[in-house]
Parts: sequence; structure tokens; C-alpha cells
Amino acid sequence: MSWQLKKLDRKLLRDLMRMKMQLAAVGGVLACGIVLWVMANGMYDSLQQARDTYYEDQHMAEMAAGVVRAPLALATRLAAVPGVRELEARVAGVGLLDLAGRDEPVSALMVSLPPDRAPRVNRIVMRAGRLPDPTRPGEVLVNEAFAEANGIAVGTSLGAIIYGKRREVRVVGIASSPEFVFAVAPGAMLPEPERFGIVWMDRESLARAFDRDGAFNEVVMRLDPGANFQAVAARVDRLLARHGGRGAYGRDRMLSAQFMADELTSLRTMASILPPFFLVVAAFLLNVSLSRLVATERSNIGLLKSFGYGNGAIAMHYAKFALVFGFIGAIVGMAGGWLVGNYVGGIYATVYRIPGLHFDAGPGVYLSSLAIAAGRAGRRDPGGVARHAPGARRGAGAACPTAFGRLGAAAERLASNSTARRAWWRGASCAFRAALPPPWPASRWRWD
Repeated sequence: MSWQLKKLDRKLLRDLMRMKMQLAAVGGVLACGIVLWVMANGMYDSLQQARDTYYEDQHMAEMAAGVVRAPLALATRLAAVPGVRELEARVAGVGLLDLAGRDEPVSALMVSLPPDRAPRVNRIVMRAGRLPDPTRPGEVLVNEAFAEANGIAVGTSLGAIIYGKRREVRVVGIASSPEFVFAVAPGAMLPEPERFGIVWMDRESLARAFDRDGAFNEVVMRLDPGANFQAVAARVDRLLARHGGRGAYGRDRMLSAQFMADELTSLRTMASILPPFFLVVAAFLLNVSLSRLVATERSNIGLLKSFGYGNGAIAMHYAKFALVFGFIGAIVGMAGGWLVGNYVGGIYATVYRIPGLHFDAGPGVYLSSLAIAAGRAGRRDPGGVARHAPGARRGAGAACPTAFGRLGAAAERLASNSTARRAWWRGASCAFRAALPPPWPASRWRWD
């Protein structure tokens, strides 16, 4: 058996060298499908894991509610609602910033900081500088994307127009927050960091500017594990109703979290639609290549059987063609998926600015790629060895390994039946013309 396999393997290598163009075509198409599979699934897992870790570490809010004006004393009653784990009552509103070198002012969402400058919900991650000093009311933080887009550095002084009044503020730190992974202006469809940013400043100054002394107009909350969201939202709405409450909502209506969820859905959709298209095309090309190979080597198969090679050894020989095609496509595809994934991961890290976000496809993604390639390549009778072998029964009962093979067999049977019918009609026409009397013109009865 070892001698037989050695001889067949040498033939396999010679045939592969002869079929290098088919190998490149099939392997290339298969590799494209594997690249998309590895990139989309690996990026989905990486982005989801980085997002969940970021949200958990920085206490991303699970519920928020807007109100026209509510007294700070109400925050204590809201914190006592069953299911509320942590709560932050704050002042928030849109203002204008006068930047040097800009002809028109840019807008920014002003968000208040608690007295200790450390929010319990939607914590702040410092990128540069420091937190504002509680004894210096004019110090502010700006979000990272806005600072980079407008060239704002630590120590820059800005003119802020809040509620129609202008005041000077000084940037002492650049920060980010899970709440504003995507900083989108009200009414905008996409982030525009050069025209809209986030500014955190002390609560006292912002409350006076927005005429919210001793009050708040927004509350963000984290819930206990297993808490009933609808029940908590109903209790919060009842407490805020008399103060102009606008209704509590969850992460599905928070713009930044919604953008993140939509991006994850897009990656999952890409992984489920694009790779199968390339894999089906690769399977078709592989079937055509192997079917033609086996058909042209029908006499060689007969010689191999006459030299004592069994059906199993011959079938394994041709199966190795498919496995080599699949293996090469899988290896190239996984390497390409890793490269493309790292490139796309760098873009995601630049756009989302989530700490620890990088492309990290787990072993399951690569193992599934190998399984997909093997599934496309492996089959019971590659190329129809049994069908093309000398002495094999041809016709309706011939073995067809795949749907493409069965389609080809059906077309062959249809063509054979059509030829037989045409021959029968020719014979019937000749017999009928021979039986006609001489006055009838024979040319009128050509039915073929």
C-alpha cells in the first residue's frame, strides 16, 4: 500500500503542476471567501468584546431620562427606586464654542461634572492633562476626537457661548467616555468632530449658565443585574412627570450605543452574506476542474485498476486534489484575513477610540475557516470517479457528487433523449413518405 500511495502521490504532484492555473483560480476565489469570513467574524468578536469591557469598566449607563427642571432633592428618591444601582443627576445642554482660526462657531454638548469631578455613571477616561480643579470654575475637558479635529491642546483657552452668555474657559484635559464613543450632534446622521464636540465642566457654573441652580435636567442610571427595565422606567417616569419628564429610555435609544449596535449588525450581516457567495463559486469551479480531470483520465483510471489499485485508493488520490485546493485557499485566506483584519481594526480603533480595541480573531474563527474549506473540498466521490471509471454504468443511476454534477448529468440525459427522439421522427417520416401515393409532393412531409 505504501508503494501504491507513493506512486499516486508522485502523479498527484505532476498533475498539480500541470493544473497550476486552475489551482490558482479555485484557491484564489476560496481565499477571498475565507478572508471575508476571518475579517468579519474576527472584527465582530473584537469590537463586541472591547465595547462590553469598556462599558463595564467605565459604568456605561443602562437607562437615561430627560426632564425640563427637577430639584436635586429628587435625585435621592430616584436612587431609592428598586432596581437602580447607581445614578448621576446632571445638567446638560448645547452651547457654542469660538475657536481661533474658525470663521463660524462650532457647537458642543455641555455636560456637568459632580463636585468631586468623578462621575459614578459614564465615567471619564483621561487621555491627556488632568481633571478640572474644583476651586477653579473655568476649567473644562473636551473629548478626544473633537480636540484632534480642531487642534485643541491642553492649556488652550476657548470662548464659550452658553445660554446666550459668553464666558472664557480653559482646557485642562482631553478625555473620552463610553457615552460618547460616537459624538453626534442633535439632528445629525453621522459624527462631525470638527463641528461638534463634548465639553465637561463644573456643575455649579453650568447650572447657573443654563438657569438650573439647585436642579438638574438629565439623569443617567445603572441598573441591578436582573432588574426589570420596564418596571424601573415606569417608576422613574412617575417621579419625573410633574417636572416635565420626557420619558426614560435604554441603550437602544442612546445615539452612541445605537451606532455601535448597528456596526456590529453590519459585520454580522457581512459575515453571513459575502463569504458564502465566494465559497459557492469556489465549489462550482472545483467541481468543474475535477470533473474534467477525471473525464480526461478515464483511460488512466482503467490502467490503475488493471495494476491492482482499488476503488478506495483511486478515490483518495482524486480527493487529495480537492483537499490541496481547499488547504491552499484556507491558508492564503486566513493569512489575508489576519492582514485585512488588522488594517480594519486600526480604522475602527481610530474612529471609535475604545481602549484595547484591536483585531483579535480567536482560534474558533480560524478553525471554522479550515472546516469550511474542507467542507467545500471534501466529498464522497470527487469529480465523479465512479461515474467516469471504465465499466461504470452511465445514465440516470450514475453517481453525481454534487448539485452541479447532478445538473450536468440531467442536461446530458436531456440531450441524449432529444437525439433519440429526433432519430425516431426521421425514421417515421421516411416510412410515411414511402407509403404515400406519387401525386403527393414528398417535400411537404418533412417533419424532422
